Amino acid sequence: MIRKALTYLKEGHTFHALELTERSGESQWLFTSVKRHKDEISITESSERNPDVLAEKISGSSPLFVLINTGHVLSRVQKAVEGDETAMVNRAFPNLKMEDFYYEVARSGTHAFIAICRKEYVDNILSELTNQKINPSGFSLGALQIHVLSGFAEDGEMMTSNTVVTFRDHNLEGIRKEENLPEKTYSINGLEIPGIHLPGFSGVLGLITGSNATTSNFKAKNASFRSEFYHRRFFRLFVRGGLAFLLVLLLVNFMVFNYYFGKTEDLKQASEVNRLNKQNFMELKDEVMRKENIINDIQATSGSRSSFYTDRIITKLPPSILLREILYQPLQKQIREGEEILLEEDRIMVSGESADSRLFSEWVEALETYKWTESVSILEYGSASSGSAFSILLTLKTDQ
Repeated sequence: MIRKALTYLKEGHTFHALELTERSGESQWLFTSVKRHKDEISITESSERNPDVLAEKISGSSPLFVLINTGHVLSRVQKAVEGDETAMVNRAFPNLKMEDFYYEVARSGTHAFIAICRKEYVDNILSELTNQKINPSGFSLGALQIHVLSGFAEDGEMMTSNTVVTFRDHNLEGIRKEENLPEKTYSINGLEIPGIHLPGFSGVLGLITGSNATTSNFKAKNASFRSEFYHRRFFRLFVRGGLAFLLVLLLVNFMVFNYYFGKTEDLKQASEVNRLNKQNFMELKDEVMRKENIINDIQATSGSRSSFYTDRIITKLPPSILLREILYQPLQKQIREGEEILLEEDRIMVSGESADSRLFSEWVEALETYKWTESVSILEYGSASSGSAFSILLTLKTDQ
């Protein structure tokens, strides 16, 4: 699992190959795209395309293997011998100025297949691709990459765009250039592959399997291409991953902020409600205290004054009169919830029974003689069980 994850991080799932070949004397670019899924691979595209239209299609985060298979590439077949590949190249191409040429050697059985091409020609092609934002992760000469198929191909011939290759006993037996080859499709390990895309598919298969099918004097250049590809891929992955992480972080931060902002707003509202309730409570408390003070003052004043008036009323009370009630500043009307309490200010109501009407009249006249009395009104006077029930109202002078 970890190995697969590391492989994906390094290379991804999609691999591309771009082969520059010649058919009927004209240059042609063949594009092959392969996708790896678990332990299987499939060709997702095989077409003829120019590099200028491939720039948008080829992702810089997917490996691209370039094959140069034109008339500028010269090929030879030698008997494979032990030793340095450079010596075999010199035997195949005597008097070759090695510093001006790239060479590649594929050993298969008793044969050594050698391809050479001028560095200037190859470098120009690679530079043109780079200028078109197509960055190779490696390149190969001729059709030597087909050697990768040796372990899968059946014995016989296969035709590419301009080459006929021969396999025997799981070895590459021969490679020869031919013109005007018919297009055929070959089945390799259950995968249907167009013949003209065999070199490109072989190059991709070499990338996927890590097969080192050939040796060359541009191994360091390919390693540099490979390193640059890894840097580009890691940069894109980490930049995208970093941006995704930042977006997720911002989203989480936004959600947390909204959550706590909502909580804060709820607390603010609750605090404001509590503040208003407290304010209303304090106002009500102040109002109650104010009214209590007023009542206390009234009661204190009323108590002293009512005692004074009660003493004076009783002082001249005849024995024939029985008092039942003395109300100082009686209520104007019955007390009801939510309504103001109204008093008969400067009024005293006296109720009782009288056994002698004459003495009652004299007592009323005596009350009228007090200097603090404004008037005395008889509100009620009638028969009762033991005499006459009465109710009188004394109006007091306001300056007393």
